[in-house]
Amino acid sequence: MDWEMVIVFFFMMIFVGTIIGWMKKSVLVGISFFVMGMGLIVTAIIIMLTDYDGIWVWFIGIIITYTPFILTLKYKYPEKYVQLNKDWKS
Repeated sequence: MDWEMVIVFFFMMIFVGTIIGWMKKSVLVGISFFVMGMGLIVTAIIIMLTDYDGIWVWFIGIIITYTPFILTLKYKYPEKYVQLNKDWKS
């Protein structure tokens, strides 16, 4: 994997996040999916920089990006957090 693939993943996640948000009719779901995709990009960067491809690397990228997003929604914008949960279930 190289930096060109990271760029491709980035633009792919913008596209996929937009499509998922449009299909679910929710901007929050689209942003949430985009942030998860950014976690996979962080994972790819960690693998490239460290040459380590263990199972924990695949979790750490998602944790680095998605956890602050969810915690920000939950504690700073609780109504948006509730709305996101409703939108994911619908």
